[in-house]
Amino acid sequence: MLDQQTLMLQVHYDPETGEFTWNIGGRKKVAYARAGSLDGKGYWRIMIDGVDYRAHRLAWLYMTGRWPVQEVDHKNRNRTDNRWANLREATAGEQRQNQGLRSDATSGFRGVTYLPAKNKWLARIAMNRRRKHLGLHDTVVDAVAARITAERVLFTHSPVHFNDHPGATR
Repeated sequence: MLDQQTLMLQVHYDPETGEFTWNIGGRKKVAYARAGSLDGKGYWRIMIDGVDYRAHRLAWLYMTGRWPVQEVDHKNRNRTDNRWANLREATAGEQRQNQGLRSDATSGFRGVTYLPAKNKWLARIAMNRRRKHLGLHDTVVDAVAARITAERVLFTHSPVHFNDHPGATR
């Protein structure tokens, strides 16, 4: 398994930009050029000694000297932003707290759904693989408020000061 010393011999990591560059040239490598490429899921990947690694995991090894025990989360949800300040170790559950809005979300908010049969807005939240019902509400504003309140209480890895809607500020 790759260790920190071997990694540092091969590449340089800039924690301010999140970019890796090759220390030495070689087959398919240009010294001092940016290392790696984007994969189909939008992550930077770097091949070292014939093994393909995600760059954010390499950044963790480079900076801490150990492989992450959990997953490595991009705080701002940008998979290409591997700046050290944007990375944190997280469990799979904590990763889900930082998910973006689903593509099939009709309300524009996570955990808020309109129920036409009841003419109400349903608010709910999931934590530790259990879904919690936050009530039926007459307005989307009330349902979103219930969801945000629950996020503030339950979530540790969610930027609850904004939610995934068009007018949100980050």
